[in-house]
Amino acid sequence: MTNTPTPAVAQDTTPAPPPDLTPAQTVAWLLDAFVNGVPGVTHALVASKDGLTLLASSNVAKDWADTVSAALCGYASLAASTPGPTGTKQHARQIAIEFDDHVFVAMASGVRQHAAFSHRPETEGTVETVLGVHTETAADLGLVGYEMRKLIKRFPQRMKTPVRQELAGAYSGSTHADLR
Repeated sequence: MTNTPTPAVAQDTTPAPPPDLTPAQTVAWLLDAFVNGVPGVTHALVASKDGLTLLASSNVAKDWADTVSAALCGYASLAASTPGPTGTKQHARQIAIEFDDHVFVAMASGVRQHAAFSHRPETEGTVETVLGVHTETAADLGLVGYEMRKLIKRFPQRMKTPVRQELAGAYSGSTHADLR
């Protein structure tokens, strides 16, 4: 697994989503921009801590997204349950799993960014979420992680319970518009 240092902080040149989008449409737009703009990233999705696919990049099939979201829930639970060398449980910053043909990286992405990787009660009225990203094996994971953190910083104000309820009409071009 290639893991290079995080690049120096540069001016953010990420385009802003169109202003007339709903919160769910905005997150869907951000996911597509992330997949299209970060070298080596092939797919991205946001899942709830309990394994429900909330949104995915437009190139992700619904059934595959549901399978990945369920696995992501399991990974988040394992990360929250794994004590460190001192025996204490701490927040996992990210999870990376390397396969022969891709790397899967996950980071907590909700209102309380590490809450998806903890057993603490959720904040009332919020959905704790996890961002899952598939990359090519040659992707620069330092850059991917850096870009994931930048993307996550744009999520919190959009990751409230109403986002989950809004999914029925989320993104007219999304294969996930029928999720409830």
